[in-house]
Amino acid sequence: LNQFHSVTPVLEIEPENGEFELYAYDVPTDSDVPAITKTLDECAAENAAAFKDFLGTIVDVPKEWDDVKEKIAYALWLCHREISGKEVIVENKYNSAKTNSQLMSIASLAFTDPVKAVNMILAYPVEAPLYVGIAANRLIEDNLLNDSRGEIFRVYAALETAARKWVTDRTTDKDGLSFYAYRFESGAAKSPEFFKAGEPVFAPDLNAYLVLVSEVIGKLAIMEYDDGVGQKWETRAKELLRQLIGELWNGEDFIGKNAYTGELSGPDKLLSLVPIILGNRLPSNVIAKLAPKIDAEITDSASGLLLVSGLYDAGEQTAAKEIALKALNGVRSGGVTCPFYAASLLALAHKVL
Repeated sequence: LNQFHSVTPVLEIEPENGEFELYAYDVPTDSDVPAITKTLDECAAENAAAFKDFLGTIVDVPKEWDDVKEKIAYALWLCHREISGKEVIVENKYNSAKTNSQLMSIASLAFTDPVKAVNMILAYPVEAPLYVGIAANRLIEDNLLNDSRGEIFRVYAALETAARKWVTDRTTDKDGLSFYAYRFESGAAKSPEFFKAGEPVFAPDLNAYLVLVSEVIGKLAIMEYDDGVGQKWETRAKELLRQLIGELWNGEDFIGKNAYTGELSGPDKLLSLVPIILGNRLPSNVIAKLAPKIDAEITDSASGLLLVSGLYDAGEQTAAKEIALKALNGVRSGGVTCPFYAASLLALAHKVL
């Protein structure tokens, strides 16, 4: 039935001796139809219990939003899979292939179980710094990492390997800003405005993510009692932040810069706002310019809601709360289909309300 995308399927049923049994399954197209071993009522009761258990693994929100939390949790539950022994969230219930490391970092933000959250972050190799620093920093801030389970080192090793690649292979001098070599490494659906300056390009979103990742690596190293390595990464984070503002901030917007010619681009509507994830690490004049640009269009996505969390950290708590409440009311009235938007909204509501 999943193949009848734009029409209503019609089934002709011919009873045998006046009786028939009909079983309908809503399953992914790459899954087998399960064997029938229980009655409909038994299956419903079993699924209700499983959903209740799942609901207990995600972050809390104020009680008046419990009905919305259930809607959000249901979207996550429907898209919850085990693939090749890994627990993941996929983009929709019909397709188990639409997920990746970056999306799993966003999904992890919704869960309170540290083992589940860490396994989601590391379900796929961490190759790019997008979102993973935000996810790992949340684990540190909420004191969810447990050294006895080896979680600190697992997260540290994955992030350090990814960050080192961008420092070694994607800088012009091994100490400065990192660049995108190709147009779609940013994860954007279309080519970012920055690439009008040509390739490769120093991009503000990439380097903002790297500031956060470097800082997180430093914290994790210190938690592992390696103060020297920790201080090295924290120093890099501070220097990278200095260069991000010094080279890619033009007084009004963050812009791109060709890594070899120095040609500058204009700002990108979304990616130029990503540095707000750095919160109060940014100067107040930069925050004041970025905050008004984070509007409803920008926040209508999983990655856009991550910016609102940064807005909150930047001291714009009232604006962040208003955006979160508007999004929650939207889910209350219209529901939610994207599990990654659901996870990002749930994490935001947990943080700012």
